[in-house]
Amino acid sequence: MRIGIGIDTGGTCTDAVVYNFEEKRILASAKASTTREDLSVGIEEAISKLPESLRAQAEAVALSTTLATNACVENKGGRGKLFFFGANPEIVRQTGAQYGLTVDENLFFVESRTCPNGFIEKQPDWDEFRKQLKVQLVNTNAVGVVEFFAREIYRAVEKKLFINIGRILLEERYKEWRNTGISDQLMQIMGDLFEESERAGGFDGEEAGVSPQTGMRDFLRLQLGCSAALIGVGAPTHVFLPDVGKKLGARVIMPEYAGVANALGAIVGNVVTRTTLEVNFDPLNAVYLLFGKGIRESFAYLGDAKERAKELVSEKAREENIRRGGSEDVRISFEEEEIYADTTNGPTFLSYKITAVASGDYELG
Repeated sequence: MRIGIGIDTGGTCTDAVVYNFEEKRILASAKASTTREDLSVGIEEAISKLPESLRAQAEAVALSTTLATNACVENKGGRGKLFFFGANPEIVRQTGAQYGLTVDENLFFVESRTCPNGFIEKQPDWDEFRKQLKVQLVNTNAVGVVEFFAREIYRAVEKKLFINIGRILLEERYKEWRNTGISDQLMQIMGDLFEESERAGGFDGEEAGVSPQTGMRDFLRLQLGCSAALIGVGAPTHVFLPDVGKKLGARVIMPEYAGVANALGAIVGNVVTRTTLEVNFDPLNAVYLLFGKGIRESFAYLGDAKERAKELVSEKAREENIRRGGSEDVRISFEEEEIYADTTNGPTFLSYKITAVASGDYELG
């Protein structure tokens, strides 16, 4: 028997399931309250409720984070800001949209200049930078730093930037967001819809009532039916779906493990990883630089750099997918992006980025 454990941290509950890959069925499930201050507490409690004999046989564990997805969908979270050292605002304005960036108050540009070899031609004005920090960090919960060809300057940034940021952010009073949940909103919307529909003429097919003028039942009544069955998937569906089915005149099917569907999806889904390499032009040495995690190579021609990038990114993506539990049978697709900037001399090459998306089933045993 080949067994895996699937876990999902939802907005209210953390679910866990034990899944038999050979028989393709759930052997056990459990729930615990999601502990937002420390998700590991809720996860540990949910797992502890699974039969110990089955836990010991698990060959794979997968985690999904519905809580994080909900936060994105509901637009809940902290405000972040990017500090650019040595970047040209105009270039960012031209190319940033491709990365979801717009030049606004969330981007702060610090004038400095660093060469590709790490030599700092122009240091930032640190005194002025410190003065700006208090202004820039108002109502900010997180900061990212972008520094081109960062090497030696990182030490200065580490000392002068992060110490100040940490101090200022600690002085700020953070707001806490309450996750109301999509299900709560859906229930309210559906309730309002049915209430208005019934008021308009018996949306659910029940008798419309007695006419106060004649004492006779209304001659016509509205009845709505749906030939398709409604299948509940997800923890909150058992709360509202039966009423929805009644209103629509539809058959409702609630699978046995509908309440832990996300946890099941975590363990039966594929292992998907993304690996990216980038090629930039080094104007000082007139070469194209290919770089990524643990990779730095130079080429005289862009075509050669791109060909090598595709070869390496395939290898790295495959290795990373297997490292994360994927099988040897890895499927790889590519996403490529080439960026140019408009200059007085025409389009100027800025960078080439290639991402390999590797997908594979879980490797057990």
